[in-house]
Amino acid sequence: MITKWGLAVSVICGVCLGAETKEITIHFDPTRLRMEARGTMTLFRYNDPACKYIEHEAGAPILPAVFFNVLVPKGAVYVRSRVRAETQGYRGVYHMYTRTRPRVWSAKRYPASLVEFVGYRELEGFRVLTFRAYPVCCQPGDGSVARVLRVTMLLEYTVKGERQPYAPVSPVIAARVKRCVINPDDLEAYSMGSRERRRLGGEVAGGGADYEAFATQIRERRSGASAERDVGVFNLLKENVYISEENDLVCAPIRF
Repeated sequence: MITKWGLAVSVICGVCLGAETKEITIHFDPTRLRMEARGTMTLFRYNDPACKYIEHEAGAPILPAVFFNVLVPKGAVYVRSRVRAETQGYRGVYHMYTRTRPRVWSAKRYPASLVEFVGYRELEGFRVLTFRAYPVCCQPGDGSVARVLRVTMLLEYTVKGERQPYAPVSPVIAARVKRCVINPDDLEAYSMGSRERRRLGGEVAGGGADYEAFATQIRERRSGASAERDVGVFNLLKENVYISEENDLVCAPIRF
């Protein structure tokens, strides 16, 4: 599946020891990477509208990261994620761009994980988990840099108590949600089945006046006019990031 952010994504679901799992593979396009000279240092850029530039700490290299959202069942709680990746090293030594020059170049690898959990969002009544993935990794101490060709994340989450489906929404709202997540096909799987819809509000599958009346009722119960907001991927991100004076560098420490 190719997302609107230019990432090739595959999603596999399963259950493991009481926790539900979802395997997500992201393929980065190496032709979107380019190097930009900043004095004697090098800034790596990734041409993608969902890309922001991350500084994990003072003196750390600035790295591109692509943000993405995963739709999860109602009430899902993030447990952990495990990552494996395929990388390809660049030849040569690179002094990675930093906003404040460190006294000694760090021997740490940046980023510590190629996929980082950012936090939870509520999108039109649906629960999503936000992550960021890196198309570049580096080790400032020896000047090595590698591009990431593919990264696979095994996401684990739990749902406390009895699993409850999402209430049905109008096609317009469903389309908005699907545009903001990398697993749009899961929206129907996590929503009410036809039996529950018939019990709660008549046969609403397939649209029509009954569907719209029931969807309107659900929206009014849930959050009134706020349910009609068109929440895009950048609206989901703006609460968590700090835009620098250059208007593209983001100071966003890892949150777990």
